[in-house]
Amino acid sequence: MMYPCFSPHVKIASQNRQHLRTRALLIMPHGLKQDCNIPFVTNVALPEHCGSQEMVVIQMQKGHSVEAWRALLGAASFTSSFSKVIIAVDDDIDPSDAESVNWAMAFRMQPHKDIHVVPGRLPGLDPSGLPPGRGEESRVAGDLGALLINATLKFGFPPVSLPRKDLMENARKIWEELGLPGLSPKIPWFGYELGQWSEENRTEAELALKGEHYKTGDKLEKERRKVLISNLHTTGSLGLKTSLHLMATFCLP
Repeated sequence: MMYPCFSPHVKIASQNRQHLRTRALLIMPHGLKQDCNIPFVTNVALPEHCGSQEMVVIQMQKGHSVEAWRALLGAASFTSSFSKVIIAVDDDIDPSDAESVNWAMAFRMQPHKDIHVVPGRLPGLDPSGLPPGRGEESRVAGDLGALLINATLKFGFPPVSLPRKDLMENARKIWEELGLPGLSPKIPWFGYELGQWSEENRTEAELALKGEHYKTGDKLEKERRKVLISNLHTTGSLGLKTSLHLMATFCLP
């Protein structure tokens, strides 16, 4: 069954694709925020290359993965023939850019737990829901479904592997000063943290930026020596010859 939460005033009778798309873009964000009480929705996109109604991408503030499911179910109840594929993404994903959305689905979603199919959908103008020979009764059978995909972050990730924003902005400034062809960067066009990055990681990244990456190598080498010497002291199973060989290999300059 569907999970209706929209007020009656959002019901749409027209089957005209463009009309439905325009109305949905105007009404759905408000409906999800107010009628469904999900204030974390920041944007809604309906890709025109998907017929303007068969796919919906909902952008949400980071850190609200549970609310993403409420938004997905709310969008599925918008109308009985609206949205066959509904995707929730974080606010660092451009919902109107297919590459950005595909990137989120590729790396922020696990099929066995982040995908759900809800029944009770009508075909509308979707020909795949009207097999030949079934007649008009198929239009009101309600035996189709909607695919809900939660492509939001559920926990911290390593940073986006690109130079940080100030460096990329400076590079763009230089590019423009040289009179090179104009750029149209697409999200993500600079690196940023996604929750899994320690202060030690930041320090090591700054060293690499300054060309002093070798200091990180020196630090790791010292730590490796300490661990190895500690293991040699506490492990009695190693013979004297093996211990001396390991110390000569890893501990001597």
